[in-house]
Amino acid sequence: MSSSTDTGAASGDGMPSGVPNKEEDGKKEATKHTYKTGQDRASSGSNNTGQRQKKPREGEKQKQPPLSEQKQSASPGQKQPQPGQKQQQPGQKQQQSGEKKPSQQEDKQAGAQNAILKQQNMQKKGQGQGEGFASGQAQADGVQPTKSKAELRAERRLKQEAQRAAKSQKKSEASTAPASKSDSLRVPAKVLGDDPATQKREAKKLEKQNVPQRLSVKRKDPHFSHLRQYERELKLPACGTLHPDILRLGLEYFEGFLQGSNARALGLLAAFHEVILSYSTPQNKDLSRDLEARIKPYISFLDICRPLSVSMGNAIKFIKWQIAHVAHDVSDKEIDEYVRKIDLASSAIVNCSKSKLTDGDVVIVYGCSSLIYRILCSARKSVNFRVIVVDGRPRCEGKKMIQHMVKEGIKCSYTTISNVNYVMQEATKVLLGAHALMANGCVKSRSGTSLVIMEANANNVPVLVCCETYKFCEKSQADAFVFNELGDPDSLVKVGNRKSVLAQCQDNTNLFLVNLAYDVTPPELVSVVITELGMIPCTSVPVVLRKQAFSET
Repeated sequence: MSSSTDTGAASGDGMPSGVPNKEEDGKKEATKHTYKTGQDRASSGSNNTGQRQKKPREGEKQKQPPLSEQKQSASPGQKQPQPGQKQQQPGQKQQQSGEKKPSQQEDKQAGAQNAILKQQNMQKKGQGQGEGFASGQAQADGVQPTKSKAELRAERRLKQEAQRAAKSQKKSEASTAPASKSDSLRVPAKVLGDDPATQKREAKKLEKQNVPQRLSVKRKDPHFSHLRQYERELKLPACGTLHPDILRLGLEYFEGFLQGSNARALGLLAAFHEVILSYSTPQNKDLSRDLEARIKPYISFLDICRPLSVSMGNAIKFIKWQIAHVAHDVSDKEIDEYVRKIDLASSAIVNCSKSKLTDGDVVIVYGCSSLIYRILCSARKSVNFRVIVVDGRPRCEGKKMIQHMVKEGIKCSYTTISNVNYVMQEATKVLLGAHALMANGCVKSRSGTSLVIMEANANNVPVLVCCETYKFCEKSQADAFVFNELGDPDSLVKVGNRKSVLAQCQDNTNLFLVNLAYDVTPPELVSVVITELGMIPCTSVPVVLRKQAFSET
């Protein structure tokens, strides 16, 4: 009996011929659902080494393999049963083909099973040799070993750090790379006079609107080449393309007959008043769209004659807003109301400014301002004061101012801007007009105003700036170089009928004459701004603009 059992437990090939057939069949049936041993894997070929073994179904009783196979499975490097499978406890009866094993073999089998259970417990806990044994066992079967939580956490941390480094590198590359055309800031065409692409675009726009273009200047000052250069000649458009009132107004701007922001704005409103009166809506066309398309060439022509002022720009915005919100018929009442608003604002400023003048005051004014002239004429009736008119070249507008005041009987004197330091010592107030008041509080006025204000601050003389709110601008300007208007450079060298030394300056390639029309004064140098809303600081411009926008809506 024992010899047959030993020979039956031996592995595979070359079984003795004396073993009974029933016993061999029983042993094959007992080992049907067990794991293959290392020798069985070698005999079955290399194709089955990477495959997983099937788990026995639930309810199916697992049969114990022979002792020789258990010994081989207990050797290191061989695959052990899965942790979820049931193990046969020591001392249980083995169901083999009817014969009972000797007690010595049962002891060996129980010891092997205990070793397997210990290895499984160590594998579950992830401790020491059991964890290494499981990984080695999985590698031998071709299955990728499972990683611990600490290893997975470390891998995720490394991956996140690599992603952060890649993002920071992309940001640094984007900051150092030059900005593309889409990312670059949009610059107005007024300050791109030296850009060929902008010049071509403006030329196509004017050609489409049938508006004549100004001749290009050959010599430009490199510091002010971005501004529109002054040209002495102007091409008139073909007959019938422009309204007669618009054509007349453009020539007055070009020749300098209309000076001052108020006069230019009122002239613009009067011309568009006539345009609207003579307009009739064509058939099958919308009034707002057709009228707005009709006035666009008019605005372009006026801008070619002379760059639009801030007051003119605000007046044009008002006209366009009225046209866009009109229903079926347009009237001139809105334009008349806007003109009345300007006149009422001037009257309110005159009444507010009179209270600031007292008897014995010496008031310094610069140039010729229609609003300042109205204030002085109104205050003369109740206040005794004296006026010093400071004038500057090349326009010399102070001459016109002093002529009007002499006719009104106001005591006045005349001097040039080079002597403003001497006359400022006896002055008590400085009263000035403004071309515009910017959103950052800076005062934009005729060239030379900034020098007068600085001299007043040096002598502790208060500066009062009078400006209507329709001249307030939502743009900010800190200097007079980016946005400005260039005047006739030859007017700087003309001195009466005498021949100037710089008469032939155009032939000198090393000499450039610059005639800036406006300068900018910071808000810290201005004491107060007098408007129709009252006396406010320069920094209140955004508040007034926001209030006006709210009232329009």
